[in-house]
Amino acid sequence: MAELKKAHHYSYDYVPMEEPTEEFHDEPNIDQLPEFAPEVEEEVIISISPAKRLKRFTNLEKILVVGLASVIIGLSVMTIRLRTNISSVERDISGMTSTITTNKSEISRLEQEKNELSRSDRVKKIAEKQGLTINDDNLRKVK
Repeated sequence: MAELKKAHHYSYDYVPMEEPTEEFHDEPNIDQLPEFAPEVEEEVIISISPAKRLKRFTNLEKILVVGLASVIIGLSVMTIRLRTNISSVERDISGMTSTITTNKSEISRLEQEKNELSRSDRVKKIAEKQGLTINDDNLRKVK
């Protein structure tokens, strides 16, 4: 018959003592004393392959993780696109502002030139050079 081997020794296990010899000692032999200290069980860590680790997650958990990852990636892409659009709009605004400033300065320069050319003294000098006479009764001021 096959014998069963004991896997663990516990402090409450009975350990038979050897038969006493004819010699009697006051102190017992250490080898003859039963062991009362429990043996510490060693934990055996079995590595789990990644495939087995994945099998521990349910399908719902896998779907949730994939969904969360895709939402995070989608939000990241949308944020980058939004920042790019904002940057291009700001560039357009600054371009329009510079164009407006240029146009305003041109308008003020042209108004000043118009005022200089339409002075009545200048108009009289040009008329006299051309051989025209000025009749003050026919003059009107236009604003």
